[in-house]
Amino acid sequence: MKKRLTINHMALGSLRTRRKQYLSLAVGIVLAIFFVSSMMIIGQSMNYTMYQNYVRREGTQDAVICDAEEIDPQELIDLGYAKRVGNVTVLGEAQVEAFNDYRFLCVGELDELTATMGGRPLIKGRMPVASDEIAMEQWSLRWIAPGAQIGDEITVTLKSLKVADQFLTKTTERKYSLVGVLADKARNHIYQSSASYLQIPSIIVAHQPIEVGAKPAIHRYVELEENVTLATLQDYLSNIHAHYGGSGHVLPYVYSSFLEMDVILVAIEIIGLVLVLAACLGIVNAFTSLLTDRRSQIGMMRAVGATRKQIRRIFGKEAFLIALVATPFAIGLSVLAMWGLCTASGLFEFYVTIPFIIVCALVSLICVMLSALMPLWGASGISPMQAIRETSLLRAKEKLTIKRQLQFDVPSLLARRHISLYRNKQAGISAIVAVSLVILSLLFIMVDSVVDLQRKQEVKPDYRIGDTYYSSDFIDDEANKPRLSDSDRARIKELPLVREVVGERIISINVLMQEITNYIFSPLSDVPSRYAYLLEPTDPRGMFDGNLDYRQLARDRYHLLLEQQPQDGKVLKTCLFVCDEAMLLRMSEYVYDGRIDIDAINRGEEVVVHAPPEQGFSERDGYGDSHYIDSVHAKSGEKSKVTVANDMFFAGDLLEMNYLYLTNPRVDAEYWSEVSDFTADVERWDGSARIGAVISQEKEATLWLNQGSVITTFAGLAAMGIPNNGYNSLSVYLSETPSEEMGEYLYAELDNISQYFPEVAVEDNIANTMDSRTSALQLIVCGAAVIILFFSICLSMVNNALTNRMRSEKRSIGTMRAVGASLDVIASSYFKQLMIMLCSGFAIGIVLSVAAIGLMLTVGGYGSLSLPIWILIGGELAFVALVLLASMLNLRSRLKGIMKSSIVDNIREL
Repeated sequence: MKKRLTINHMALGSLRTRRKQYLSLAVGIVLAIFFVSSMMIIGQSMNYTMYQNYVRREGTQDAVICDAEEIDPQELIDLGYAKRVGNVTVLGEAQVEAFNDYRFLCVGELDELTATMGGRPLIKGRMPVASDEIAMEQWSLRWIAPGAQIGDEITVTLKSLKVADQFLTKTTERKYSLVGVLADKARNHIYQSSASYLQIPSIIVAHQPIEVGAKPAIHRYVELEENVTLATLQDYLSNIHAHYGGSGHVLPYVYSSFLEMDVILVAIEIIGLVLVLAACLGIVNAFTSLLTDRRSQIGMMRAVGATRKQIRRIFGKEAFLIALVATPFAIGLSVLAMWGLCTASGLFEFYVTIPFIIVCALVSLICVMLSALMPLWGASGISPMQAIRETSLLRAKEKLTIKRQLQFDVPSLLARRHISLYRNKQAGISAIVAVSLVILSLLFIMVDSVVDLQRKQEVKPDYRIGDTYYSSDFIDDEANKPRLSDSDRARIKELPLVREVVGERIISINVLMQEITNYIFSPLSDVPSRYAYLLEPTDPRGMFDGNLDYRQLARDRYHLLLEQQPQDGKVLKTCLFVCDEAMLLRMSEYVYDGRIDIDAINRGEEVVVHAPPEQGFSERDGYGDSHYIDSVHAKSGEKSKVTVANDMFFAGDLLEMNYLYLTNPRVDAEYWSEVSDFTADVERWDGSARIGAVISQEKEATLWLNQGSVITTFAGLAAMGIPNNGYNSLSVYLSETPSEEMGEYLYAELDNISQYFPEVAVEDNIANTMDSRTSALQLIVCGAAVIILFFSICLSMVNNALTNRMRSEKRSIGTMRAVGASLDVIASSYFKQLMIMLCSGFAIGIVLSVAAIGLMLTVGGYGSLSLPIWILIGGELAFVALVLLASMLNLRSRLKGIMKSSIVDNIREL
């Protein structure tokens, strides 16, 4: 008894008899799935690599809640705010005689959970496990035991914490064996605070006894749940105790890479979606070509009674069987290929998950079936006579009109004829070219973002030696403080690999204004503290500070200043930032009013003022919290948004200034008492300069500036006659990334220089810079892979369309050969068809690209481009030109193959 004929038998039989045609379809499906899955694996590996680099530097915690003993870790977990909570115990600080009250060496212990969170990369050795072992950061080691090596015994004089920022009177000397040296954390030696117990420990010990009367502070290291934001956590903490809402008690560590920038996220999402659609379009194109070849067979099947549903089932089964084999093969191939790429290049840590592979396989199967269904639905609906006679083609031929001419350009005539006959198929190719160009524009936006980010990152020095502290008061009490000098700068410049050394100086000055508006009270969280003297203690604009006694003292001191040092206007205490000419000129791109005239600045006639054109100001519960518009401290529904325009600083205005400085330093207790004296040992400089330019940002400056900060050069400072005793900091830029040994040597040399100055520290940015450069290179590699993918899809679609057309037109080609047409004439006709399709796609793509960029710049709030637009247009032109060149070579090769057969064979299609 014969087996019953089933759909599966028919599909398998068709696959066997048309192996070559289906092999071409299978290759197309494999390539489409391979490219898309490869891009997804690369993206996953790239993000994983950046996150792992961040964890090594900073740790897995999303926030550190300082001095948080009263906060129950288990409650944070039970309420769904945290996944894990680790503890760091701050025992106190190591006593260093050279330090002032604003710099500390914090000593602490880590529990086992916090130790597993990472963020404390060891340069050498290990973490302490016994009570007589110690590990410390490089900058801390040189204050405690300069030159100490692993295994050496060192002595630490511990000031034990007893409550808040108070210490036991009695200090304790403890001896330890040095077992580890940690990389410096910038938070520890740059962060300025008057509370050492809020610091992150830079000296790590283990299992320490607690002195009688001591009370260590507890920091909670929190890993947030997936759906919990830092703002949500801070709202919860504020309800427990008001001070937990402040930035000083909650340190943010939430991971954020440049992949999570809004503009790049949008671009990645669009590119990912278009990648899938392009792959589907490629499969549609390949399957359409296959069905076109079998059009007559479909007509015959319909003639013998096959229904549309049966035809869809037969051909759909064929597509399903191919997809079932091609999908795991393509995904497996992409996994192996990306593993090889990651291993060979070292750019990424290979990372892929089983759920990702399963989802990728299921999505691929669904996409293949949907892509096959689209052309199959149309093909199954044709009648037998339409299929056999090719009615649609005959109707198109009837609409053709040929104008009479004495002489025809045969290739152009054939090209126009084919474009008219196959208009629908031409539209698909033009569409994929246009989409590819739009993708290129999105990649251009991403690269522009990376270039801009890299440029800003490159502004950061490889090393920085100095301190950021300045008095920030009416009087500069550090005018005679020992500072880095020109000889130190010259010594650093002579070190190996040093390309440039940039000097910076920051001085506390007073700017005299006839009117001080709300603009100055709006920008930053510490504004109420900084400018409290300008407000009455009960003024709602200063309520955020919450300390009435402090505000009253600040107000009284301001009135005393006006009495003892008469001023011609209201006093705005700010800073004078002094830098090299090159740095100031780099700020030119941020100028929105006036221009930077470096000669006038060097003569002391002009200065630059930092004052953004508009500030955000949020208000809640009837008073201002003096934060940016997107303040995380205001609860939803309780804040209103206000913007305040710059109405204080304009180019061309004359800026009156004075500089008060002490000739003999005073102790803080005397300086801040109610009987503060603004006359004894005080020198005064008065002067003025015209505002030459107003800038919106100061990213070129490594020191932090306030609104109203004045900027000049060292030559301008000397021309104005303001005393200068050296540099606050020296920024060191290298010509290339140093080896590990060279990096240690450079750090040691800079560290030796810093030891002559009590508050000077060395900041090492090499690791961050390298991570940034690597991430940028990774994104560029991914972008190049996307371009190659779309190039392959374009080329595949063009070649499939022309190859299938040539295969179906063998009779026409034979006829043309019979009447004397040469290979060049026939090839020229197909070349012109190709030109028409690509040019129309290019024109549409350019328009859409410009529209997409315009949309990102306006609606998306991207801002402005760093790269010139002609780079994009040139890149898109090169893309289309490469597709054209590759298609021409393939076209000529295919035609030569067809024309190897005789004219009779072509006409008879034997």
